[in-house]
Amino acid sequence: RLKAQRQTSRVTIVICTTHNCIVVGNMALVLPPLSDAPSVTSSHADHVEHFRSQGYSEELSEALYMAMRLQDKGQSQQAAMYYTAILRMEPECTVAKVNLDMLVGLSRPEVQHILHRALEAEQAARRAAEEEEARRVAAEAAAEEERRRQEEAARAEEARRQAVARAREEQRQAAEVAAQAEQRRQALRQAEKQRRVQESLAFV
Repeated sequence: RLKAQRQTSRVTIVICTTHNCIVVGNMALVLPPLSDAPSVTSSHADHVEHFRSQGYSEELSEALYMAMRLQDKGQSQQAAMYYTAILRMEPECTVAKVNLDMLVGLSRPEVQHILHRALEAEQAARRAAEEEEARRVAAEAAAEEERRRQEEAARAEEARRQAVARAREEQRQAAEVAAQAEQRRQALRQAEKQRRVQESLAFV
């Protein structure tokens, strides 16, 4: 289904949004279909209506929507084909001009160099942030390990202290038992001595 067609002094341009292709003269530029090609949804309809409100025809609005969808998906060359064809049909199309200029500008070597450096700087910053996060996590893990070690040492010290206290208490109790036993023996010896004295007095 041909959505737009224009005859210029040199070439005929045809845009077919149904099959995602652009025909320039006798050359067809066939684009691979989008995995999620725009359907008649509210978002799609809103975009087309927005372009139509700017004075573009329904066919050009559909083509602009397809071009911007391709651009959003990172398919810059295919989007540029659409914008070029749209500008040949409608040279004053501001949307196509701006987006095509941006795509062409981004393809310039000096721009690519700047973008590459910016990307490298961003990646370096991301790596630095990841390394800093890894160091922070490692420091937290080491601190947690040290805390656990100190807690274990404190528990071991408390167990040792309690064991010493129990041993001392047992020694004290054993000493008390021995002292009580000794007192009983002394009392028995004293009683035996007194008994003998009394027996000796009885004989007298």
